[in-house]
Amino acid sequence: MSEPIVPPTEPVQVQNEVSYNIPTTQASPALSVSLLEIFLAIGLGFCFFLPWIKILGVGVSGFQIQKLGQDGLIFWLIPVMSSIAVLAGMIGKSQKDAAMLAGITPFGIVIYFCIQAGNNYQQIIDALGAGAWVALVIGFLMIVLSFNLKNANAKS
Repeated sequence: MSEPIVPPTEPVQVQNEVSYNIPTTQASPALSVSLLEIFLAIGLGFCFFLPWIKILGVGVSGFQIQKLGQDGLIFWLIPVMSSIAVLAGMIGKSQKDAAMLAGITPFGIVIYFCIQAGNNYQQIIDALGAGAWVALVIGFLMIVLSFNLKNANAKS
């Protein structure tokens, strides 16, 4: 919990200036990283609804792809893992692990489809839409910050 706000103490005279000793509170680095991880996880969840791939010039979202068949069901990992990361951050348990797994998820999905494409993996990379690229950037940030979260939690 945060410390209660305390009214200013007695004025202190310093070379014809009056200043007050006002207690300040600062968020710990672990708390700041934890909140950032929560916001990134929420952003990753929104990427599920952005265009992940361009088919004949039309962007198709992860939500639409998952309806196409068995291989598309892997896209459900995005909202599931991002929800787990948000919940872990809110309750303060195993957030570093949940954030790491959520961050790895978009990379895993892209790698899975590249492996499925075999020698034509470059076509998958070329067809990636904005949702995929945003998810990859958010995933990278979540992975990097999860290492920082481990360090910040170890210090506090």
